Amino acid sequence: MLRLGALLVTLVLALAGCSGLRADPEREAQADRALAQVISGDVRGFMAQAAPQIEPTQGEASIRQMRQALPKTTPPAGRSVNWTHSAGTNGESYQLLRQYEFPAVVVVTETVMVKDASGRWLIAGFHFRGATDAQLEQLNFSLVDKSPIHYLVLAGVVIVPLFMLGTAGWAVFRRRWGWAVLALFSVMAFKLNWATGTWSFLPLSFNLLGAGFMKGGSAFAPWILTVGLPLPAILFWALGKHRPKPAKSRALPITASETPPHSD
Repeated sequence: MLRLGALLVTLVLALAGCSGLRADPEREAQADRALAQVISGDVRGFMAQAAPQIEPTQGEASIRQMRQALPKTTPPAGRSVNWTHSAGTNGESYQLLRQYEFPAVVVVTETVMVKDASGRWLIAGFHFRGATDAQLEQLNFSLVDKSPIHYLVLAGVVIVPLFMLGTAGWAVFRRRWGWAVLALFSVMAFKLNWATGTWSFLPLSFNLLGAGFMKGGSAFAPWILTVGLPLPAILFWALGKHRPKPAKSRALPITASETPPHSD
């Protein structure tokens, strides 16, 4: 049992260490170079590192179009907000999202790179999204001008975990160990995009403590609130499992020798 616990702790620490890994610096430099080439209009330099699927005529037209929408200044230092490195039968690919904070606008680029037969990384796709500070403020967490469903979900994010923790604590007090564990999980999930108000329902979902909220690393990532149904905790109270367990009878069974004599 102790060995199993040590193994689980080691696994958790390993996963935590992996989450701290950073993107490949060479791929970051390549993405930064691609953005600088697009801003400066260096079509030849960009196409020199482009994959064969990007046709020269199409690539030149795309660069000119993107250049018109980008700030005409040297890109500031960027930071990686998401990256994916995959390998398969079609070779290796690297997808990288970089965020650049210009004086008046924030730009997030998406650079897709593939490795050719010689081992060289080439750009197979380059896209960007930009917004001003005023436009990005709409993605911030705010309680102003929200619908009733926003406030209902927000209340659920606060109340549901407290209800589940309270139920689990009472189950432990009543020595209902199985119910104490089940009460910490919710079934199904309701997700709400706080910025747009769009929502989704996940019928097959199990969440610890029944609620959560998250925001991606990108400036354009909205706040996502999640609330689950604390069904095990509800059943704990509905089925009366919160009551003390019935006392066991201590009466001794009557044996044959202790049977009272029969009188005529």
